Amino acid sequence: MIKRHILISIKPEYANKIFDGTKTVELRRKFPKLEKRCLAFVYATAPVKALIGVCQIEKVISAPPQELWSKVGKQAGITYDEYNKYFSGALEAQGIFFSATTLFPEPIPLHEVWIGVTAPQSYRYINSNLLCETS
Repeated sequence: MIKRHILISIKPEYANKIFDGTKTVELRRKFPKLEKRCLAFVYATAPVKALIGVCQIEKVISAPPQELWSKVGKQAGITYDEYNKYFSGALEAQGIFFSATTLFPEPIPLHEVWIGVTAPQSYRYINSNLLCETS
């Protein structure tokens, strides 16, 4: 069975917080159910426009926005006002818990890793058979 991983687009300011350890939960309005401990390849959006690292996804929780804030607010790396603006009108909110983060030494353009794979608006699946082995 092929394990699915995720290529996830994150604004550089938030992506940097993930890798410096000040943000351990990424927030999304929608996110798929994933196998435990799949990988999240982090694509930093403009102006970086490149892969900057990889994280392991420990778990994803769903809850109404106000309930989720009480569970993850201190780990989310944003203010309460930013949180409310992002989730305005949403009935469900997702909290993606990261662990085992690895920041790459230099950003890597997507075309150098996956031919024909473009940056997603939010996320896209990456099957494990697309991951390269190094020798």
